[in-house]
Amino acid sequence: MFRFADLLKGKLPVLVFFHSPSNQESNEMDQILQLIGNDLANKVKIVRIDTLKNESLCHALRVKYVPTMLLYKEDMLIWRQSKVIDSNTLCRVINILLE
Repeated sequence: MFRFADLLKGKLPVLVFFHSPSNQESNEMDQILQLIGNDLANKVKIVRIDTLKNESLCHALRVKYVPTMLLYKEDMLIWRQSKVIDSNTLCRVINILLE
């Protein structure tokens, strides 16, 4: 079992992506993250968490909808999004928040 706090350690900010494999919007957002993953590789670490396998973590972080993304910088939550967001907007948001 992993510790969520351990995922946030490191030099790079962390984008935590909560998803459910059976959810269409989650699959759509996952494809977007795969497309932009290389562009963001030096800026942010992307961590995918299956909500069905991590219900207690979802409850603790108040993740009620999928897809949900949480962006952490230096162990602090700096952004939260609970719907599909297009790749251009996501890149722009991340770039602005991490300046």
